[in-house]
Amino acid sequence: MPDYSNDGSKPLYITLHSFGGPAPESRALYTSGDTIRGIVCVDPKLRPQRIDLLFKCHSEVEIPQSNRDHNEVCREESDLFCHTVELFSAPERSYDIVTLGIAQDGKVQIPFTFEFPSTVELEPKGRTPERAGFECQPGYPLPPSYTFYRMLNYETQRVEYYLEAAAFTSSKFDAEIQTRQMLNFQPFSLTPLSTSPDTIPVKPFRVELMTHKLNHQYETQEGTRHRIKRYFSGSECPVRHASFELSARVPNTVYLNSLLPLEFSITHLDRSRELPDPPSIFLRRIRIVMVEMMQARVPGRDTWRADEVEFDLEQSKHRELLDRQCGVPGTLLHDGMMLDDFRPLVLEDLAPAFKSYRLSMGYAIEVKVWIECAGDKHSFVVCSGPIKILPELRTLISPNGDDGLVGVKDAEGTEANERESPPPYAPPPYKRT
Repeated sequence: MPDYSNDGSKPLYITLHSFGGPAPESRALYTSGDTIRGIVCVDPKLRPQRIDLLFKCHSEVEIPQSNRDHNEVCREESDLFCHTVELFSAPERSYDIVTLGIAQDGKVQIPFTFEFPSTVELEPKGRTPERAGFECQPGYPLPPSYTFYRMLNYETQRVEYYLEAAAFTSSKFDAEIQTRQMLNFQPFSLTPLSTSPDTIPVKPFRVELMTHKLNHQYETQEGTRHRIKRYFSGSECPVRHASFELSARVPNTVYLNSLLPLEFSITHLDRSRELPDPPSIFLRRIRIVMVEMMQARVPGRDTWRADEVEFDLEQSKHRELLDRQCGVPGTLLHDGMMLDDFRPLVLEDLAPAFKSYRLSMGYAIEVKVWIECAGDKHSFVVCSGPIKILPELRTLISPNGDDGLVGVKDAEGTEANERESPPPYAPPPYKRT
């Protein structure tokens, strides 16, 4: 297996202008329309015949299958786009590459630029029928960088972006050295949601209380001995009743890197006439879980009938976004109260939902609360259902009100991707394959 590591000690490696050298994937963050500028560094002792550079989006899907004899994995790899540039070429192996100049570190530095596309450019491999939740033709938005790993069968679903430099020495067709600079791609949204988005359908949870603890006189009584004495004297606090419904409203579509707009809904229903005000409801604990739901498909052939079929895989992962314990007596809840009022929650470190030829990913949310009212404790789910997480919302900025794209800003108006000044040299043009 080739060694693709992008190491400055190798005779061939890639540096990015923004980092001045090889960069970790998590920091090499790009989005649609960004310009990638960098240098391919070559040790002239390689005496290469050709140096190529690829800019690629690669997708890989693995689905385990079992038959009577053994277990196997159905795998398909495909490229969503692939741009290539020939950085150097010579008729035979020689030191001709030094004509490009040698830097102080003794390496030949060859500049390059690529622009990140926004849509898929290549056709799918194999049979790709129309199906809900998947794409079947090019032109759809590029998916984000994504990896779903499952240890049970060691299968991995991934979408990855990278630059790959290849050095050809003994032949112009077989690369002896290859290195990859992994890139982290995150798309963005330009269209704001409506001011009143639909919420996830929920059924309110009804709580019925029938207790003497609702009586205001009960609060002044202290100790078991005192309550026993009042009971036998016939002066025990009368029982009161009250009921209410509690749920949470969450939009069914939200933006990545934005606050989760969760709103509590409380409806007080019947209560004893002796109770002038509804009982106080205290939040003792809240837990919010995001369920990542992955779907994959791979074309194949039925072993017994030799028919073309599709192998499917559905997997999910639970991720806890919040688990907050509230101290005694808890956080007082009221109708219309927002989660932001006591614990803002930003939807970060998640991949936005997407769909592609063989892979799609979405989310479901579950909100569970623990409450206390008049000494009675209850726990239940106040919201549960599918939620679509869109890429981060950003706005285009143009000078003097014209249509020229200068950059991209996020919803708070901060610069989202700083444009680098062009290098003093012109890198070779690239072509799409």
